[in-house]
Amino acid sequence: YHPRTKPYRPASKTRPGIGMNAYKVRDESIEVAGVGSVTLEQLLDKKDYGKIYLMLGINELGYNMDQTIGKYKELVEWLKEKNPDGLLFIQANLHVAAARSDNDKTFNNERINKLNEEISKFIDNKKIFYIDVNKIFDDEKGNLKAEYTSDNTHIYAKYYIDWTNWILTQAILPEENDA
Repeated sequence: YHPRTKPYRPASKTRPGIGMNAYKVRDESIEVAGVGSVTLEQLLDKKDYGKIYLMLGINELGYNMDQTIGKYKELVEWLKEKNPDGLLFIQANLHVAAARSDNDKTFNNERINKLNEEISKFIDNKKIFYIDVNKIFDDEKGNLKAEYTSDNTHIYAKYYIDWTNWILTQAILPEENDA
């Protein structure tokens, strides 16, 4: 999924509207415009990508946090193997609005921050980087601003362009090897 594209939807009609997660991202088919129904592995086998942007984890907040972090780490290692010459940008999970965070034991900003902190540890600043877009959508207390959401969880699609433009300002160059 990329902010310029339509939101991800599983190819399966059994769970329409459910997002991808770290437990299934490698195996579940998705619909890709101009390509059809494919798995992530099939996409990565067809082409080498210069950059991959990864944002997963919010759907897993209801799972065991340690298991989710382990699955995420496995995914990062797998992506490095599948696309060894590309750069990987791990994106922080977006915060939820205060109305949800203050009243939800599972989907709240304290847990999102914990997850983000853990996945940020996977970077090496050579080929794997961490970027956090929350700064453009959050209020002064670290909650998703209410005007950016209708459900207290997801940003309106009209703000994807702001997200994309922000990503484009995050020019990160890998550190040179001293070899």
